[in-house]
Amino acid sequence: DINMQLLWDWIKELSKESGNSTVNEMLEGGLGDMLNVDMNEIIQSFGNEIGMIMTLDEKNKMTLPGFMFDLENDLVMPGPAIGFIVKLKDNKLMETLNSMGAEAMGMQEETIGDVKVNTMALPIPLPLDISPSFFMADDYMVLTTSYKLAKSMLKTRDGQESLVDTDEFKQLARGLDLKANGILFAGKSYHRFGMALTGVMDQQVPE
Repeated sequence: DINMQLLWDWIKELSKESGNSTVNEMLEGGLGDMLNVDMNEIIQSFGNEIGMIMTLDEKNKMTLPGFMFDLENDLVMPGPAIGFIVKLKDNKLMETLNSMGAEAMGMQEETIGDVKVNTMALPIPLPLDISPSFFMADDYMVLTTSYKLAKSMLKTRDGQESLVDTDEFKQLARGLDLKANGILFAGKSYHRFGMALTGVMDQQVPE
């Protein structure tokens, strides 16, 4: 759960206390003028629920050059993707995103089932799948770092794929009450990913 109005007010209050006039002016109206939107209307659009998901694709690994981390060998890891889920009260935020020029940003629209998905393919080669996508499903706006994750989340919505159906989730969740306003699940692949990153970071710290 998150109260976006309280968070917005808190950010503005912190900005005032910092004494940064440029930031204050932006938060008090400059940001809305720049985006050609009423920020109060945007804040009121939020439904006070937000979530995040991170997936690790073992089939599509990413390879990072070893020299970037002072390693002899390249670093091969599961391909990560991140998704943000935000509950909305209306379509104001989605209309704003579209009015800001999804087409101008090179985004392509595709209809999957009853949902329109906007995706932007980056013109530069990257070691992992980066194809930012966003869509509105039911009362939720979803933003993902990859088109593949967007499609997977829509399949879950339609009952075709689900984390709760996996053996790993069932084993960890056995006996737990899953009705809550905050749940964190980290699978074995996430643990391995974190350990690999920790190992790399440890090598960057001078003795």
